[in-house]
Amino acid sequence: EEKDAEEKKKADVSFFRLLQFNKPEWPLYLPGIIAALLHGAATPFQGYLTVEVLDSLYGPKDVMKDDVTFTTILFCICGGALLFVTACQFSCFGILGEALTARLRMALMTNIFRQEVGFHDDPDHTPALLGTGLQLWAYRVKNLNAAVGALC
Repeated sequence: EEKDAEEKKKADVSFFRLLQFNKPEWPLYLPGIIAALLHGAATPFQGYLTVEVLDSLYGPKDVMKDDVTFTTILFCICGGALLFVTACQFSCFGILGEALTARLRMALMTNIFRQEVGFHDDPDHTPALLGTGLQLWAYRVKNLNAAVGALC
C-alpha cells in the first residue's frame, strides 16, 4: 500500500506541465475557445429565434409573414455559422490533442530508452508493462485534451 502511494505521488503531473508539450500549437487555443463559446451560444440564440417565430404568429398576417421570413433567414445564417464554428472548434482541439499525444509519447519513449540496462531487468519494468503504460498514459492525455475541448 505504501508502494502504491509512492508511485501515485511520482505520477502526479500538473496540467500546466502537460501544456508545455503543446507550446508550438498554443495559437490554436484562441480560435478553438472562441469557436467553442460561439457554439455554446448558438442554442440559446436558436431558442430566442423560436420564441420570435411563435410571438410573430399572434400578429397580423402581413406582418407575420415578414417576421417569419426574417427569422427563417436568421435560422439559416445561424446554421451556416454553426457549421463553420463547429468545424473550427473540433479541428483546433483535434490538432492540439494529436500534437500533445505525439510529443508525450516521444518524451516517454526517450526516457525509457535512457534508462540503464538494470532498469529493464526489474519485473516491474517488463516490455509488456512499459508498452501498456505508454499506451495508457497517452490515451489518458488524449482524453484529457478532448475533455478540455468539450468543456469549452
